[in-house]
Amino acid sequence: MRGVIQRGRNRTANPVQGFTLLELSIALSVMVILSVGIFTLATGGLELMEDVQDLQQRESRKRRFVELCRQNFESLPAGAEISFRYEQRGGHYDTYLSLRNAPSAFGFGRGDFEVRRVVLAAEIDTSGYIRSSVYYLDAEADDRFERGELRTVDARSLTLMRRLRQLTWRFYDSSRLEWVDVLPQGSENPVMIELTIAREGEPNPLRTVFWVPARQIQESTGEPGSPDGNPDGDGGNPENPNDGDGNEASPAAVNPDATNGRANF
Repeated sequence: MRGVIQRGRNRTANPVQGFTLLELSIALSVMVILSVGIFTLATGGLELMEDVQDLQQRESRKRRFVELCRQNFESLPAGAEISFRYEQRGGHYDTYLSLRNAPSAFGFGRGDFEVRRVVLAAEIDTSGYIRSSVYYLDAEADDRFERGELRTVDARSLTLMRRLRQLTWRFYDSSRLEWVDVLPQGSENPVMIELTIAREGEPNPLRTVFWVPARQIQESTGEPGSPDGNPDGDGGNPENPNDGDGNEASPAAVNPDATNGRANF
């Protein structure tokens, strides 16, 4: 009997220990806080990754646009004519850089219709940003363009880039040895073209310079005495800063880092 009582006392003296309600509440609170922190970090990491990918894609598109311009400007045919005009609209200016007698420029493999002039336009769209498009003008549309009837020109077009904060052109005047914002009517092709471009949200624009091959400028003044248009046959071009004859500025004076027909600033 004593043994039974003794064993009963031992069972009541060593009860099974458990967690109190307060301890469970504290443990759950810690788990919730840790879960929220981990979820926040994971969400922030995913958003950062998406932002980086979007930035890389936008930068890649901008670089491809610059490369597209470089390839087309530096491979223009000998008889191509470059002109530039702008039109004021609602307190802003739409600009039109045109390439005449260059039907393959910005062609993207097309060939199902005749093109007399290709126009690279920078126009303000309804969003308030700049839209870059290329227009392909046939003979009739080219005549209207020459008369300044830009709004009535009906031509095929292709949008290249949207939501640009800046897209401006400048041209190197070899006679004045400086950059100018406009090309006088009927002037010769510039020896260099500068593009400044920035997308939405980019504080620093990208500035790039493209070379226009000198042979394109010589084409309209060629004479039988020399294949490059110089009757003396010495290959000189007094209006080309690339001559380096000591009388005109050389390309290094404009950009010492100019190589391979393109200079990036």
